[in-house]
Amino acid sequence: KIDAEIAVKCGLVDAYERLKKYTNDYSDVSSPIARAIITEILHIINNTDAKNSLYENRIQQVISYINSNYRSNITLSSIADEFFVSKSHLSREFHRFTGYTLTDYIKRKRINGVLAMCRNGKNISDACYGSGFRDYASFYRAFFKEYGKSPKKYIAEMNISK
Repeated sequence: KIDAEIAVKCGLVDAYERLKKYTNDYSDVSSPIARAIITEILHIINNTDAKNSLYENRIQQVISYINSNYRSNITLSSIADEFFVSKSHLSREFHRFTGYTLTDYIKRKRINGVLAMCRNGKNISDACYGSGFRDYASFYRAFFKEYGKSPKKYIAEMNISK
């Protein structure tokens, strides 16, 4: 879905109106004029903020999906399959729009989930598995990389647990 303001500014709406006019309500698109307008429409979509708007919307949907499902076994592959895009394209666009790799975003989301569960009285190990980490070692590495200290030490220093 393209933002209406972007569609007007970039000339997309005008091009569609001209296409409608020259094709008798889109019924005959075989004329040279219709083909030229279709080429213009494709050029506009490819070279304007309309494309960025489409990608932003897709990335927002991916973020929402991750936020709802980070506790399950989601991966780059499973998300790419869910949104019918290639892994490389999804990775590139996600990084371009968020500044994070998709896997780093998932790890950060899971780490924040662990901290939230610890605030609610769960022990670190249970919170680790409840936030989608497959094993404590991968959680520990991700946490240490993010905070520069062990989860137990961080939680004690921040007085997170009850």
